[in-house]
Order: sequence, then C-alpha cells, then structure tokens
Amino acid sequence: MLKKVCFIHPFLFSIFPALFLYSHNIKEASINQIFLPIIFSFTFTFFLFIILYLGIKDITKASLITSVFVVMFFTYGHLFDLLKTGDIFIQHRYLLPSTLLLWGYITYFIIIVKKHIFLENLSNILVLISLSLVAVNIFTIVPYEFKKSMFVTLDTDTGKVDNSSTTLPDVYYVILDEYASLNTIKNYYMYDNSQFAEYLVDNGFYVAEESRSKYTQTYKSIDSSLNMKYLDNEGDLITYQEISNNKVFEYFKKKGYKNIYIGNWYDLTRYKINADYQYNYYIDSNSNYLDEFSVILINSTILKPFNYLFNNSYDSSNMRRNAITFAFNKLKYLPETNSPKFVFAHILCPHTPFVFDQNGGEVNEINSNNWVDKQYYLNQYIYTTKQVEILVNELLTKSVKPPIIIIQSDHGPRPNDSLQEQGVDITKGIPEGEMHRIFNAYYCPGIDKKIFYSTISPVNSFRLILKYYFGEDIGLLEDYHNEGIK
Repeated sequence: MLKKVCFIHPFLFSIFPALFLYSHNIKEASINQIFLPIIFSFTFTFFLFIILYLGIKDITKASLITSVFVVMFFTYGHLFDLLKTGDIFIQHRYLLPSTLLLWGYITYFIIIVKKHIFLENLSNILVLISLSLVAVNIFTIVPYEFKKSMFVTLDTDTGKVDNSSTTLPDVYYVILDEYASLNTIKNYYMYDNSQFAEYLVDNGFYVAEESRSKYTQTYKSIDSSLNMKYLDNEGDLITYQEISNNKVFEYFKKKGYKNIYIGNWYDLTRYKINADYQYNYYIDSNSNYLDEFSVILINSTILKPFNYLFNNSYDSSNMRRNAITFAFNKLKYLPETNSPKFVFAHILCPHTPFVFDQNGGEVNEINSNNWVDKQYYLNQYIYTTKQVEILVNELLTKSVKPPIIIIQSDHGPRPNDSLQEQGVDITKGIPEGEMHRIFNAYYCPGIDKKIFYSTISPVNSFRLILKYYFGEDIGLLEDYHNEGIK
C-alpha cells in the first residue's frame, strides 16, 4: 500500500505548516486564510518534484530530496529565531547559504545511495510521519469549522420597536482602540489631556472620568457593549458570533436605521458585523495585501530574509497609516449621507503599531512596537486626540439634526506583554487594574446630562441611550469597579 503512495510525503509536508498555524490560532484566524498558502506551497512543491524527477528519473529519490527542501524551507525562520534568542551571533547572510549548502550535500548523498530498499523504507516512514502531522491538525480543524457553520443565529430580539424614523437622530459609536483614560495618560505618561476633555465638555459632551471596562481584550469589550451585557464565560467562537449579530445593530435596524460599520483587519480574521454598509480600507482599497496569517507563515520560512519585500502586508506601516486615515475620513463624510443611521467605527489607534508621531508624521518601523520609550505611544495618542477633535467638529457642524455621539476606548494601554518580551521589568509598565480604565464621552442632545455619571461602564452606554431616546425600559447593570485601581 505504502509503495503506491511513497512519493506523497513532500506534498503532505508542504501543506502541514499552514494547517498547523491555523489549528493553533483557530479562534483568531479564518479558514479562508489557509487556502492561498496551501495552494502556493503545494504548487511549488509539485514543480520542484517534477523537475527533480525529470532530472534523476527516480521517483523515490526525487520525493526524498523534495521533502528535505520543504522541511528546510518551512523551518528556516524558526531556526533563525531560535539561534537569535541564544548567545549565538547569527545573520541571514550566513545561515541562508549554509542551509542551501546542507540541502545540496543531502541531495548528493541521496543521489549516490545504491541501496534503494533503504531509501524506500525511509520514504515509507516519511509518509507515515507526514500523514500523522496532517491528520492531527485536520482532526482539530474540521470539528471546529463544523460547529462554526452550525452555530445558531443569536436571539437579539429587544422587543417590538416603532419604525417611524422621520425625527430620529443619527448615532455615532466610535471605539478608539487602547486609548488611555485621562487618569492613566497623566499618571503613567506624564501628559495632561484635560484640554481635550474641556473641548468636548464645551461642545456639549459629558466625559465619564472614572469609567472602566470589565475587559482588557478588544473582542470581549466590544461584545459586552454592543450586546449590553456582561459575558458569562463564553468561548471565543460564541463571542465572535455575538459581535456579528449584536443586539444594538439589531435594535437600530428594527427602528428604521441603516447600520454602517467602519472596520479594520479584525473583520478579515475574527468576525464580520452584519451591517447595511461596511467600509474597510483593507477591502475597499483593493490592495493585494498579505494578511496576518500569511505574514507569520512567511516569517517561518526561508523567505524570512526577504520579508521587507512584502511591504503591502496587513501590518506594514503604510497600510496601517492609510487604514486609520481612511476610517477618520469616512466618518467625516457620513453626516452628508441619508439619515437615520447608526455608525459603529472601530479605529485601531493609538493601538500598536506606532505609525504616527503627534503631528501625523511617519515613525520608523523599528519603533512600531516600542513600549519601552513611552514617547511612541504618547505621540500616537496625541495624534489620535487631534483627529478626534477634528472629527467631532465635522459631525456637529455637518449634521442636519444633532447626532448622538459616543467616543470610547475598549481598554487602556497594555504595554506589559511587549515589555516582558523585550526583557524589561513589567513593574515599569502599567498595573493590570489600570488597564481597565477607559476614556468614555457622550454627546446626547436634548437630554439632561445628569443621566450620566462618572463611573458608567460601556455595558450601560446603550441601555441609557435606548431608555432616554427610545423609551425602552431595560434597566441598568451594575457598573464595573476594579478595587485594585488606586
């Protein structure tokens, strides 16, 4: 049996890395992301195998030589990183030719071997190994994808609503990812952002200075706020489904609103929000970018020394800069479109990578994740603040009817993991409890600002909006209080 398929191991080895990476990141990645890498790997392996077979005229030797190359190809990046973490001085200029030279020696050895039975036995062993590797990952992926496809649409019924939409205000819900609270930015970055708060207050906003989110993970924070509930230890799959089919979107849809979502690369990997209109730079720009999955896979291969050539990847500085600028510009344009509309914008700023200085200038990619020097987060924070001021002015002056505006961060800055990876004492970072502090501001025209209070949590944002604008008596939940915050 094995003799008939003794040549398949290089093809199995070629698809294994993508399957392995996906199965170990199955909650964060999309199944669609593995197809292109698998097709590329399989095709490349096929042509290499054919070329070797035509040259050697021996299917067993051709398959063995191909497998050796495939294994070296996909382990090069891991080997480089492993050597780099030790005390060994290593550079691609040395490791890359050494790897290719080693493959050449092994190729020569396989070609000159006379005992064909030895090569056949070795080939059979590789078939079993490669089959096992692929099977283990498929057994992880298939049940998860089946469960995902069978997931029942969530019950998002919030009761019967009046579809009269002639006098309804537009609603803008803007999430600034990892935007620090007034307290955090002052105490840990020595920056006083009270002028921004005063600007908002002068324009009719209420700023909840003691607001906290229960979650320091973006997707959990968004799930909680858009479904107006605390999470009951849901798995990630359920959380993503709840975001896609959230209660707030469902409510406004029933009310006669058009739902608009301005997204980011999260849409392409984690969840897709069901909206009437969606705007996403990564899709709308028609850029042939490489997503997160492909970038990680490439960096594990022999192509790692040439990763600078893939400058259109999802996380390149230019892509991130353009995506953030695109989101702000799209928001400024929306007041000119038909009403009523509910707009949810998730802007990945001042979240890493750090790509803006405080005036919008470029940042060297070397410092794109530099949490050690606080200026990089702070500068991007200041830039974000300036853009929000411009945005607020545009929304207020261009809207025919004064809109409802919520400007909120999903969580505070989270430098500790990156600091630890860089060997920096995390006591120089930010206490875990402080990461729950968020920026939270409301513009609610025609409503007494006394309905708001300084400790309001995002879980109650839309509970208040629905109560005072639409007469929904759904009550408030207890706000999140982290006693560890000083």
